[in-house]
Amino acid sequence: MSLEKFFFKLAERSNENYLSDITWALLETVPKFRENFLKFFDFEFDEPIEVQREYKIEGTDFRVDFCITSGRKKFLIEIKYTIAIIM
Repeated sequence: MSLEKFFFKLAERSNENYLSDITWALLETVPKFRENFLKFFDFEFDEPIEVQREYKIEGTDFRVDFCITSGRKKFLIEIKYTIAIIM
């Protein structure tokens, strides 16, 4: 099963916060998952990597689901999912 299919299926049965919490736990505990996740987004990274959940963007009222820091680079991710109803 591909990562895309996994997250799509997970989102079908979960809400956004649960999906983000599970993703964060996987990023923190499964190195191969973290590597594949970052490659999926084409984010070039060097170890060590820091993953912050519910990251508040400095100087704003905005908060994103994840901030992944690698050296001086920051990669911000906000997870949203959409339900399409076809009748």
